[in-house]
Amino acid sequence: EELMQPLQATYTVTCPDPFVGECESKNIGWRVRRTKELVGREVVTSKHKHYKNNEWDRGHLIPDASVDCDCESKAVTYTYLNCALQHSGLNRYNKKPWTRLEEYERKLAKSTSGEVKVIVDVLFESLSVSMCDGCPTIPSAFRKTIIAEGDTLIYEFPNLDVGAKDFSQFRIQ
Repeated sequence: EELMQPLQATYTVTCPDPFVGECESKNIGWRVRRTKELVGREVVTSKHKHYKNNEWDRGHLIPDASVDCDCESKAVTYTYLNCALQHSGLNRYNKKPWTRLEEYERKLAKSTSGEVKVIVDVLFESLSVSMCDGCPTIPSAFRKTIIAEGDTLIYEFPNLDVGAKDFSQFRIQ
C-alpha cells in the first residue's frame, strides 16, 4: 500500500479461449471500491486519475483474456488491485511484447495437458519514484514466470517504451 501498486499476482490460465458473451471490457469499468469486496478491507491503490493524460496504462497483472470464463471472472480483473502503472510502449494493443506474451500463455495452455501457472512480479528499484506526493510509485520493471509441464520460463521487461520488440528478447531463463 505504501507504493499504491501491487507487488505480485499469481494465476492459472483457466480460459485460453476468450469468453464470448455480453460483458464487454468497456462496459465493466475499473473498480476502486472492489478492494473491500475482494480483500475484506479497503486497500490503498492507484486510481483512475493516475492513468489520465500520461504514458501509463492500467497494465493488467492477471489478463482478463486468460481467466475470463464468464462475465464475473472477467469483471474481477478490472480492479486496481490487479493493475500497475505500465508504460504504454510495453503494453498497449497487440503489437507490444507484454500483450504478445499474454497471448503466448494462452496458446501454451491450449497445447498442454497440464496447467499453465503464471507469477507476475512488479519490481521497484531504488530509483523508482512516486508520480507526485501522495501518488503511486512507478514500477521499474515487470518479471513474468510461466510454469508449464515442468518447464519454467522467466521474462523481465523494463517499464519503458520497448517498441515492437518480440517478447522472446526479454527472456532471462
